[in-house]
Amino acid sequence: MLRSVIYILGSLIFAFSILGISLLRTSTPDFIFYQSSDTYSQKGFVSPVEYYLPHHGLLPDHPFWPIKALRDKVWVQLTRDPIKRAQLLLLFADKRISMAQELLQNREGELGVSTAVKAEQYLKESFIQYQEAEKLGMDTADFLQKLTRASLKHREMLEEFKNTAPNDAKSVIVETLNTPKTLYEDTVRELIRKGIDVPSTTTRE
Repeated sequence: MLRSVIYILGSLIFAFSILGISLLRTSTPDFIFYQSSDTYSQKGFVSPVEYYLPHHGLLPDHPFWPIKALRDKVWVQLTRDPIKRAQLLLLFADKRISMAQELLQNREGELGVSTAVKAEQYLKESFIQYQEAEKLGMDTADFLQKLTRASLKHREMLEEFKNTAPNDAKSVIVETLNTPKTLYEDTVRELIRKGIDVPSTTTRE
């Protein structure tokens, strides 16, 4: 009897794992680009603040990546506290933008760009969770400052990606840049409302 129960549970876990991996694959943006050898050293935007990205761990081209991505999704779903969920989503956003940088450096344009797009989706979701925490009257000041700095760093890196991504990927990067730009504006409004100093932007010609 016990052996049968263990067998059934094992089968269910395996089935849900396969389903979860399949859903992850279908929800990941697909792009096909042709790598160009043209690179440019000029940066149009440089973040004026120091913001350190965490070590990203496994890259999306690793065989075990689907398991890690599924774990991340489950982790988010199990985190009910809005500010903790916002922090977790920001962590995933930072890790994925760092992954995208390495993938593009390795000339994996398609995967690098789709990973960058996913990073900005996580960044946007992080702000949504911040708003939920605000509604509950939670202390969000420190996180808001961090999110503002993160938006500047993400913008800087996406500007860099425009110079290293395949030529036909640049339009996707430009569109994706709207997320950290808009997020910076949104977080700045919140900082001003709270009477907190705002980090400024600078442009390098």
